[in-house]
Amino acid sequence: MNVFLDNGFKVPEDISITGFDHNIFSEQCRPKLTTIGQNVQKKAVLAVDFLTERIQSKQAIKKINLLLDAELIVQDSTARV
Repeated sequence: MNVFLDNGFKVPEDISITGFDHNIFSEQCRPKLTTIGQNVQKKAVLAVDFLTERIQSKQAIKKINLLLDAELIVQDSTARV
């Protein structure tokens, strides 16, 4: 975002910027960054549980997808379309 601002672009008037993994930095930057929020703690617990099961299991590892809830947190870095 700073690169755009340093080169004369206005955020969000000229360009909208979004991020991922809503954290403290999205709140501290100016303008505040629009992000996707997710439950990082739940994601970590699921990952550790999955790895533990795989280590203890003698079965072949199969590819799986785990879906977690996400939340769009609209802040000041995006313009309405």
